[in-house]
Amino acid sequence: MLINPPPAVLGRRHAVLWGRGNRTYHSSPFAGPLSIKAMFRGGGVWETPDSRYLLDASSYLVLNARQSYTVAIESPTPVETFCVFFEEGFVEDIWRSSTTPDSRLLDDPFARPSLEIPETLQPLNAGMGELLAGLRARLAAPREPVDGLMVPLGEAVLSIRSRVAREIARLPLERPSTRRENHTRLIRAKNFIDAQAGSSPTLKEIAREACLSPYHLHRLFKAAFGETPHEYLSRRRAQTAARLLAETALSVTEIALDCGFCHGGTLSAAFRERYGVSPRQYRQAVRPKRIFA
Repeated sequence: MLINPPPAVLGRRHAVLWGRGNRTYHSSPFAGPLSIKAMFRGGGVWETPDSRYLLDASSYLVLNARQSYTVAIESPTPVETFCVFFEEGFVEDIWRSSTTPDSRLLDDPFARPSLEIPETLQPLNAGMGELLAGLRARLAAPREPVDGLMVPLGEAVLSIRSRVAREIARLPLERPSTRRENHTRLIRAKNFIDAQAGSSPTLKEIAREACLSPYHLHRLFKAAFGETPHEYLSRRRAQTAARLLAETALSVTEIALDCGFCHGGTLSAAFRERYGVSPRQYRQAVRPKRIFA
């Protein structure tokens, strides 16, 4: 496992680009191997030609091989980025080995199929969170083996395809091709909400971005993702507010405005509904025992 190697080396072996402390960073366009983008602290923007992703400690992003992107970080507090780059063909081999009959694997053991992972922000669930935190801990300890974590990480990346297949299957549409096309548009809407979470996009604006009518978007979004566009926006805002409460000294009012809430009272009401405590109580409880301090 390589740590912070030159960009030209990425893809030849497993590698991690691990950045700590920089509050401001802007990259030139780069296209590398299949990779996981994560942050243990702070927030940043990953941008591809088609989408803009606001990433923080509550989510992660998988970008496909040869996908061009830029990174922009402008944070009032120190950040910690953690980006895992797979050796070329590694995840493809996991996928092929798990979906191909043994007889075909014996006949052509070195075939490398093309593979595409849906590119959208993923919630940092317990499984992926534990794997990334475990890899980080092992890299921080001298001589700790890390290769054993790469297969589970590859499998976790592949699970995104299964999750997306379930979302597509939940759409109340008859033709598979229609379901797939509508899901693509819903992902576009979801990415737009993520990118605009600090403002107040209307349902009409979100629907326009997805090229769907407002009611059609509302109905299909709920079917695919289990929450309405407004509920998704509110959850993302609350998650961003929770991070800022834990990592900064900004006032509740300042955080509310930064996250798109009208004022501190609106944030407090949303926070109590989601977390069961006020923003101030959350800050007092989480600061002494932050995992990634």
